[in-house]
Amino acid sequence: MQNEPLVLSYMDRAGKIAVDQVADSFGMSKGQLAQTAGLARETLYRLERSRTAKTQGRLREMLEIISRV
Repeated sequence: MQNEPLVLSYMDRAGKIAVDQVADSFGMSKGQLAQTAGLARETLYRLERSRTAKTQGRLREMLEIISRV
């Protein structure tokens, strides 16, 4: 059992989920990650859109589901 939630290992210094780090870790492109999280492809390629509350929430949900599996 791990000590910290999976999502925390993907947080940057600003407390946002680091999209590049998640994609690299799972061997995916940003487009594939977006599709997996139910987001538009362009969302993860634009920094300002990738850091919105909605996008961050979707990524957090995805990582929480993965951590439970």
